[in-house]
Amino acid sequence: FGPRGAEALAASPRLGALRALLVGGVPLGDAGVAALVRSPHLHGLRDLGLNGVGVGPDGVRALVDAGVRGLHKLNLWKNPVGDAEVVALASATPHLTKLDLSETAVTLDGLLALIKGSAWPHLSILTARQLVPSQQTADRRRLEAAVAARRPHLALTL
Repeated sequence: FGPRGAEALAASPRLGALRALLVGGVPLGDAGVAALVRSPHLHGLRDLGLNGVGVGPDGVRALVDAGVRGLHKLNLWKNPVGDAEVVALASATPHLTKLDLSETAVTLDGLLALIKGSAWPHLSILTARQLVPSQQTADRRRLEAAVAARRPHLALTL
Protein backbone atom coordinates (compact mmCIF):
# COMPACT_ATOMS: atom_id res chain seq x y z
CA PHE A 1 0.00 0.00 0.00
CA GLY A 2 1.60 3.21 -1.17
CA PRO A 3 0.61 6.06 -3.48
CA ARG A 4 -0.97 3.65 -5.98
CA GLY A 5 -2.96 1.91 -3.28
CA ALA A 6 -4.11 5.29 -2.01
CA GLU A 7 -5.29 6.22 -5.50
CA ALA A 8 -7.25 2.97 -5.78
CA LEU A 9 -8.82 3.50 -2.36
CA ALA A 10 -9.67 7.12 -3.15
CA ALA A 11 -11.63 6.02 -6.24
CA SER A 12 -14.01 3.86 -4.20
CA PRO A 13 -17.50 5.32 -3.73
CA ARG A 14 -17.72 3.31 -0.49
CA LEU A 15 -15.61 6.00 1.16
CA GLY A 16 -18.72 8.20 1.29
CA ALA A 17 -19.82 6.61 4.55
CA LEU A 18 -16.38 6.86 6.12
CA ARG A 19 -16.04 9.23 9.10
CA ALA A 20 -12.57 8.13 10.22
CA LEU A 21 -9.55 7.15 8.17
CA LEU A 22 -6.50 6.02 10.11
CA VAL A 23 -3.41 5.10 8.13
CA GLY A 24 -0.18 4.25 9.86
CA GLY A 25 3.30 3.17 8.99
CA VAL A 26 2.79 2.78 5.26
CA PRO A 27 4.83 4.82 2.77
CA LEU A 28 2.06 6.99 1.33
CA GLY A 29 4.22 10.08 0.98
CA ASP A 30 2.82 13.34 -0.26
CA ALA A 31 1.42 11.80 -3.45
CA GLY A 32 -0.56 9.14 -1.59
CA VAL A 33 -1.94 11.62 0.93
CA ALA A 34 -2.91 13.97 -1.91
CA ALA A 35 -4.74 11.14 -3.70
CA LEU A 36 -6.70 10.26 -0.57
CA VAL A 37 -7.74 13.76 0.46
CA ARG A 38 -8.72 14.74 -3.07
CA SER A 39 -11.18 11.87 -3.27
CA PRO A 40 -14.67 13.17 -4.00
CA HIS A 41 -15.98 10.41 -1.74
CA LEU A 42 -14.39 11.55 1.54
CA HIS A 43 -16.74 14.46 2.10
CA GLY A 44 -17.86 13.22 5.53
CA LEU A 45 -14.41 12.62 6.99
CA ARG A 46 -14.08 13.85 10.60
CA ASP A 47 -11.00 11.98 11.86
CA LEU A 48 -7.79 11.62 9.83
CA GLY A 49 -4.79 9.75 11.15
CA LEU A 50 -1.63 9.87 9.07
CA ASN A 51 0.84 8.26 11.45
CA GLY A 52 4.32 7.96 10.01
CA VAL A 53 3.23 7.92 6.38
CA GLY A 54 5.80 10.44 5.12
CA VAL A 55 3.49 13.40 4.62
CA GLY A 56 5.44 16.63 4.27
CA PRO A 57 4.84 20.14 2.94
CA ASP A 58 3.29 19.03 -0.37
CA GLY A 59 0.94 16.60 1.35
CA VAL A 60 -0.17 19.26 3.81
CA ARG A 61 -0.73 21.63 0.90
CA ALA A 62 -2.97 18.96 -0.65
CA LEU A 63 -4.89 18.71 2.64
CA VAL A 64 -5.39 22.46 2.67
CA ASP A 65 -6.40 22.59 -1.00
CA ALA A 66 -8.79 19.63 -0.64
CA GLY A 67 -11.03 21.53 1.73
CA VAL A 68 -10.95 19.27 4.77
CA ARG A 69 -12.79 21.87 6.86
CA GLY A 70 -14.94 19.21 8.53
CA LEU A 71 -12.04 17.49 10.29
CA HIS A 72 -12.28 17.32 14.08
CA LYS A 73 -9.25 15.11 14.71
CA LEU A 74 -5.93 15.15 12.89
CA ASN A 75 -2.93 12.99 13.71
CA LEU A 76 0.35 13.84 11.98
CA TRP A 77 2.59 11.87 14.34
CA LYS A 78 6.06 11.08 13.05
CA ASN A 79 5.91 13.04 9.77
CA PRO A 80 8.24 15.77 8.45
CA VAL A 81 5.72 18.53 9.12
CA GLY A 82 6.94 21.88 10.47
CA ASP A 83 5.70 25.24 11.67
CA ALA A 84 4.71 26.53 8.21
CA GLU A 85 2.53 23.48 7.58
CA VAL A 86 0.76 23.89 10.93
CA VAL A 87 0.00 27.53 10.10
CA ALA A 88 -1.42 26.49 6.72
CA LEU A 89 -3.58 23.79 8.32
CA ALA A 90 -5.02 26.20 10.88
CA SER A 91 -7.17 28.06 8.37
CA ALA A 92 -8.17 24.89 6.53
CA THR A 93 -9.35 22.93 9.59
CA PRO A 94 -11.18 25.38 11.87
CA HIS A 95 -13.15 22.71 13.73
CA LEU A 96 -10.23 20.65 15.06
CA THR A 97 -10.67 19.47 18.62
CA LYS A 98 -7.71 17.08 18.73
CA LEU A 99 -4.28 17.45 17.10
CA ASP A 100 -1.21 15.23 17.39
CA LEU A 101 2.09 16.75 16.29
CA SER A 102 4.33 14.26 18.11
CA GLU A 103 7.73 13.59 16.57
CA THR A 104 7.28 16.17 13.81
CA ALA A 105 9.53 19.08 12.89
CA VAL A 106 7.34 21.61 14.71
CA THR A 107 9.47 23.86 16.90
CA LEU A 108 8.95 25.28 20.37
CA ASP A 109 8.20 28.66 18.77
CA GLY A 110 5.64 26.99 16.50
CA LEU A 111 3.89 25.38 19.46
CA LEU A 112 3.87 28.66 21.36
CA ALA A 113 2.41 30.47 18.36
CA LEU A 114 -0.28 27.82 18.03
CA ILE A 115 -1.19 28.05 21.72
CA LYS A 116 -1.15 31.86 21.83
CA GLY A 117 -2.94 32.32 18.51
CA SER A 118 -6.62 32.36 17.68
CA ALA A 119 -6.58 29.39 15.31
CA TRP A 120 -8.43 26.26 16.34
CA PRO A 121 -10.72 27.77 18.98
CA HIS A 122 -12.24 24.33 19.68
CA LEU A 123 -8.91 22.55 20.17
CA SER A 124 -9.09 20.67 23.46
CA ILE A 125 -6.27 18.10 23.08
CA LEU A 126 -2.81 18.86 21.73
CA THR A 127 -0.22 16.11 21.78
CA ALA A 128 3.37 17.06 21.04
CA ARG A 129 5.55 14.26 22.37
CA GLN A 130 9.28 14.36 21.65
CA LEU A 131 9.19 18.00 20.48
CA VAL A 132 10.50 19.46 23.71
CA PRO A 133 13.05 17.18 25.38
CA SER A 134 12.19 16.36 28.98
CA GLN A 135 15.43 17.90 30.24
CA GLN A 136 14.39 21.30 28.91
CA THR A 137 12.16 22.14 31.84
CA ALA A 138 12.24 25.91 31.16
CA ASP A 139 10.76 25.36 27.69
CA ARG A 140 8.13 23.02 29.07
CA ARG A 141 7.20 25.60 31.69
CA ARG A 142 6.85 28.27 28.99
CA LEU A 143 4.42 26.04 27.10
CA GLU A 144 2.46 25.16 30.22
CA ALA A 145 2.26 28.84 31.21
CA ALA A 146 1.01 29.78 27.74
CA VAL A 147 -1.68 27.09 27.96
CA ALA A 148 -2.76 28.25 31.42
CA ALA A 149 -2.93 31.89 30.28
CA ARG A 150 -4.46 31.52 26.82
CA ARG A 151 -6.16 28.13 26.59
CA PRO A 152 -6.98 26.80 30.04
CA HIS A 153 -9.31 24.19 28.50
CA LEU A 154 -6.49 22.68 26.44
CA ALA A 155 -4.96 19.37 27.51
CA LEU A 156 -1.32 19.50 26.42
CA THR A 157 0.74 16.32 26.37
CA LEU A 158 4.49 16.66 25.89
